[in-house]
Amino acid sequence: MGNYCTEYGFRVDTDKHAFLLRCNPTKGDYNFYCYCYVKEWLDRHISRAEQGIRFIDPHYKELFRIPDGGKIIITYDWGEKAEKSCRFIDEYHTEVGSNLYHICEFAERMERNGHSCEPKPQEPPSAQKAPKHKDHER
Repeated sequence: MGNYCTEYGFRVDTDKHAFLLRCNPTKGDYNFYCYCYVKEWLDRHISRAEQGIRFIDPHYKELFRIPDGGKIIITYDWGEKAEKSCRFIDEYHTEVGSNLYHICEFAERMERNGHSCEPKPQEPPSAQKAPKHKDHER
């Protein structure tokens, strides 16, 4: 989740609730977060998110899909490129970077401004563990 330290996540389920615990063992930082969800709703959302995020043209023709948490590369009309992380909100909404869009609104903005986007190829998972940073971890 963060950019500067190892983080750990745990899920604890009860009959009706799911508790997601996020821990980052970093000196001087907030180290523990607890999020509570209605278990049935969270499981339904996770199941839907597994379908991926659709990217379409303004006429709803599907161009490509990326997994929840995947990245796109936007090429602006002046040639600059930007990499943006994307999150699944629901079948018709996505978060691109820090902005929330209806998928057709995003497509219309891309077309109107002369921009294009493509999926960033996923990097194969690394077999190595991240190096430990003694200054940041306990």
